[in-house]
This record gives sequence, structure tokens and C-alpha cells, in this order.
Amino acid sequence: MAKQKKNTGANLGFEDKLWAAADKLRGNMDAAEYKHVPFEEKMAEATELDATIKANFSRLGFDEGGS
Repeated sequence: MAKQKKNTGANLGFEDKLWAAADKLRGNMDAAEYKHVPFEEKMAEATELDATIKANFSRLGFDEGGS
């Protein structure tokens, strides 16, 4: 019998997207190694990813107000 994944809290529906974003930020680096990357570098990567996401939403016709 296959083991089921233990539910450790509320499933808000966006956890998989957050993990995918974290994987994209890390690139090919293992998560254990990524914890040693300086905070400033992580923030720069997150800011760049945020700008890309905003540009894509804008290109699709969405504004920052969510409409």
C-alpha cells in the first residue's frame, strides 16, 4: 500500500507555485547550498523575477490593481 503524503497544515492552493518559484530562483543549485547565498543576492533575484512577472501580467492586459 502506498504511503499518503501527510497533511501538515491548510492547503491554500498556491504552495506548488511558491516551490516552483523558489526552484527557479535557485536555478541548478541544491536547496541545501542555496541557504549560504547572501541575502542581498537572493533579494536581487527576487526583484528581477518580480519585474518579469509584472511585465508578463501587463502584456496580458492586467494592471497592478488586479482587474
